[in-house]
Amino acid sequence: MRFIARSIKELRWRRDLYRLGLFSVVVAFIWIGLDLYRAYTQTQVPQVLKEQLVPLNPSIDLEQLERLELRISLSEAELNNFVPILEGEEAELVVISGGEEATTGGDLTTSPQATGSGGI
Repeated sequence: MRFIARSIKELRWRRDLYRLGLFSVVVAFIWIGLDLYRAYTQTQVPQVLKEQLVPLNPSIDLEQLERLELRISLSEAELNNFVPILEGEEAELVVISGGEEATTGGDLTTSPQATGSGGI
């Protein structure tokens, strides 16, 4: 009698596990299917990408190009010889012209003050 009761309990246990497993698989497939459908039907472009997709103006600003041509170009030696001189809150750049190394007898020339817009 015990053997039969134990066999019935095992059959019920297996049946319950089978039902639970089958239900879990069905729910997982439904969940995945609904997520795929939602992803397929709802496409959203992020705000940053929308801003980057704004068409560019194809015209060239000739005035800006002329301002770029008027800028001073310095040689590598002049760029290496910049020495900042601090006076109060503003800094002024000084170019040491002459030899490769800074000496006490070199000529000092000051550069114009920098502007916020990059103009001269």
